[in-house]
Amino acid sequence: MHPETLEPITFEHHYKEVEAVTISATAPVEVIDAFDRARNAFLYSWFVYELGSLAEMQGYSTLEMALRIRMKIRPGKKVSGLSYLLNDAIAQGIVTDSQSHFEGGIAYFISKMRNTWGHGTDNLLDPSATIQALRLSADLINQLFPPSGVRR
Repeated sequence: MHPETLEPITFEHHYKEVEAVTISATAPVEVIDAFDRARNAFLYSWFVYELGSLAEMQGYSTLEMALRIRMKIRPGKKVSGLSYLLNDAIAQGIVTDSQSHFEGGIAYFISKMRNTWGHGTDNLLDPSATIQALRLSADLINQLFPPSGVRR
């Protein structure tokens, strides 16, 4: 059901939700492409429900890639992981923890969710939770690569 109208959600509504979650054109092309894979997986979750889990994992993986690129971490260099990278970006003021209502902060929440998917689970999320996760990842990536002229 659509949360505002309480009518059944249509594919058109689903498509518009996915279409609205975008990455800034200032992000590296590999980040944009990787996030598009998350968006496409979520779009196709309309037909195959389980693809929502794949979409969420891809969104978190793209966030980690974006952090590594923005923080200039050489490919292959061992770093403690997503939580470390995100906490470091917050400490440096590159991104803000605007979602402080998450217990333990945004870095803890995202790394916990990413690890849930990355280490295997049979859980499936409601599509409304998956789109929220994609929005959150996109927001953080867009903070890493703000529009031209705006630099954090």
